[in-house]
Amino acid sequence: MQNGSDVAYEIATVDGDKHFYYTKNDPTIFFYHKNKEIGSSDIKMMIKYLNKHNDGSKVNKIVKNVKVLDERKTTSKD
Repeated sequence: MQNGSDVAYEIATVDGDKHFYYTKNDPTIFFYHKNKEIGSSDIKMMIKYLNKHNDGSKVNKIVKNVKVLDERKTTSKD
């Protein structure tokens, strides 16, 4: 995954597909499936789309089930 930050965020779908990822390079978000870039967007475009389709309630429902697991290795400063 070449675009975005040094951190990839995994998105597990309802059916258990764990091959979706996104990276951020503010304000752009790059989406990947099986390490192939499948698209990009920015936050403003995503919010505009969600508002246009009245999907705010869906987002709120999804957020309740979000789990964050930080697997980055930290370096000791000793």
